[in-house]
Amino acid sequence: MDSWDDVQRVRTLMKYKEIKKILGCSWIEVEKRVHYFLIRDKLHPKTHEIYEKLDKLLSEMKKIGYIPNAIPMLHNVEVNDNELLLCQHSEKLAIMFKLLKTP
Repeated sequence: MDSWDDVQRVRTLMKYKEIKKILGCSWIEVEKRVHYFLIRDKLHPKTHEIYEKLDKLLSEMKKIGYIPNAIPMLHNVEVNDNELLLCQHSEKLAIMFKLLKTP
């Protein structure tokens, strides 16, 4: 079974149980606490460190050829703003926080 089958299974289960994901919201458990992030979130106590690590990682990725595909993502948003929103999405912030907290 590949990961797309897993995605479909989870989505079907969520629909059956009437579970809805809040768009633009991600959460991650670190040290037995759940931390929530929204797109462009600035409320987390480690915001400065999270964005610093994210900026460093994105810079390194761009050096080796990564280009964010921001064009199809959002409508009625300037391309530069679209790329910024894409790079500061809640999932990326949650992952950066986890990377900060793990050796």
